[in-house]
Amino acid sequence: MDLAIRSMPDVPARGATTSAPLVRAWRALLLGPALFRYDDPTAFAALVGYADEVANELLETFGWLLDIHRDYACIVRASGMSTGPVTSLTPFGANDQIAMLLCGAIRSEVESGAWPSPDSYGCLHVTAEDMAELFYAVRERYGENWGSEARSKSSRSLLNEVYKKMRQVGLLRGPDEKGNVLVMPTAARYTATYDKAGQETTQQGSRAKAKSKSAKAATAIKLPGLDET
Repeated sequence: MDLAIRSMPDVPARGATTSAPLVRAWRALLLGPALFRYDDPTAFAALVGYADEVANELLETFGWLLDIHRDYACIVRASGMSTGPVTSLTPFGANDQIAMLLCGAIRSEVESGAWPSPDSYGCLHVTAEDMAELFYAVRERYGENWGSEARSKSSRSLLNEVYKKMRQVGLLRGPDEKGNVLVMPTAARYTATYDKAGQETTQQGSRAKAKSKSAKAATAIKLPGLDET
């Protein structure tokens, strides 16, 4: 990882240390779940400037891909690979499914104008009440497809578990003590529906870099109904 560090503008970073911008970018990528422009614009700019070099290093050293978007970047692991940061949801497990469904519902709320548009960093500022109301609507519509364990839990308990999963993979932050929730731009990666006949997994709007350039197909996820979580 002996990459030359270009001179970057002095842009404040949220919680960033005095280390070089590209070093901070590497750290955020390797620790996961993502490097957000919201957190450290300088490090993100450094990564964009060295995207090909970083992508080559990740691929040759770990076999991972670098996925860069306007407001965030993350590592994409090959299917079945057990090492590396956890950066994505899967169609298996009720909490993952519910998180995907919530991401799709969030997108619909924004597109309809019911929720405000994202800020300049691609983040969406909402309240815990907004999220709870959306979760209740998702549960009413799709709950019969979830496993018996998920169906038996109270809405509050289940939503807290889904929050934990979404925080783990970098989809949201909060709720904080004031009831604020920050939906991260990574939430736009997912939209999902149930298909009893089978399943298909995809992620929206990805630009995965392997070697110098490699495009990653956009995805819509069809979820299987599960008997258990």
